[in-house]
Amino acid sequence: IAPATLTITTASLANGVVNTGYTQTLAASGGTGAYTWQLTAGTLPAGLALNASTGLISGTPTIPVTATPLTFKVTDSGSPAQTATANFTLTIAAAVLTITTTSLPNGQVGVAYSQMLAAAGGSGADTWQLISGTLPTGLTLSASTGVISGTATVPVTNTSLSFKVTDSGSPTQTATANLTLTITPATLTIT
Repeated sequence: IAPATLTITTASLANGVVNTGYTQTLAASGGTGAYTWQLTAGTLPAGLALNASTGLISGTPTIPVTATPLTFKVTDSGSPAQTATANFTLTIAAAVLTITTTSLPNGQVGVAYSQMLAAAGGSGADTWQLISGTLPTGLTLSASTGVISGTATVPVTNTSLSFKVTDSGSPTQTATANLTLTITPATLTIT
């Protein structure tokens, strides 16, 4: 009596996200005894690995890929051994771009000010811009670093500012944040 034909029963691979843990177990049926898995064509995205004895693809992907083709082979432990192969594609999406700065510290007229806007996710270099509102006179935004710096020359109270960050991925991602900034008057002193 011949053993059942060895087949890979996994129909597709789940998509993943950069810097987020990924697990997908390849499954098979039929054949005899334990299975051994191998990747026979293609390359798993950086950060992922295949466990040959369990068929588990796991790890934390570090770069985005789109529909990368992969071919897996399973071999049983029968004599003679049976094999089966299956072709899949795997997509690892870039992490969603978000602005993580939630507020801007107050500044003071005549005192140097420096605050870096921060973002997480996306891919590649970020570009910053002020899309609504006006920075207080004397302050500027660096498009490449997201640093607001300078020395304010006039006081403002809770001035509304909207910032936009764009990554350099393909396709690009954008995120916006609405923040407020207060520049207090210079401290009154008797000179």
